[in-house]
Amino acid sequence: MLTRDRVEHLLAKFQEKKIIVLGDVMLDEFVWGKVRRISPEAPVPVVEVVEETYRLGGAANVAANIQALGGSPVLVGVIGHDRAAERFLDVMGTAGIATSHLIQADRTTTLKSRILAHNQQIARTDRETRAPLSAVLNESLERAFVDALQTADGVIVSDYDKGVVNRELL
Repeated sequence: MLTRDRVEHLLAKFQEKKIIVLGDVMLDEFVWGKVRRISPEAPVPVVEVVEETYRLGGAANVAANIQALGGSPVLVGVIGHDRAAERFLDVMGTAGIATSHLIQADRTTTLKSRILAHNQQIARTDRETRAPLSAVLNESLERAFVDALQTADGVIVSDYDKGVVNRELL
C-alpha cells in the first residue's frame, strides 16, 4: 500500500539522484490574450495578446519534474540554432537544469505554441521536424549519453516521435 509515509520515504531517497532523460525536447509556448472581435478576413477570433509564457516540454518537462522532486536531471537531446533554442536554454537556466548534454544541430527546435483567450485554448501551432537524425548526430547523442551514464542512478527514455529516440541510437 502506498501510504503518505511510504511516499515521503521514497521522495527522500530520490533526493540528489542523477537521472538521465534521453529524448525529444520541446519548448511549450503559451500566448495569452483576449478576444473582442471576429476577423473580417475569416470567421475566426482575433486574439489581442496580453502575455507570453514558456515552459519546458516533452523530455525537458520530464527533466523539470525530476528537478521538482529533488532529483538531478541530465537532459540528453537535440535543439536547433534558432530563436526557440535560445528561449529553451533561457528556461532551462531559470529552472536550474544543466544543458551540457544537449546537442545543438541544424534542426528545428520543437516549439508547441498554444493560443489561449479567456483561459480557453483556441488554437495550437507546432514547429518541428521529424526527419531521421544523421549518423553524425546519433553518434554525438550516444557520446553525450555514455558520458552522463558514468555517474547516473537511472535512465528515462522520453519518446515523442520527433526522431531523437531511434533504433540506431538505442
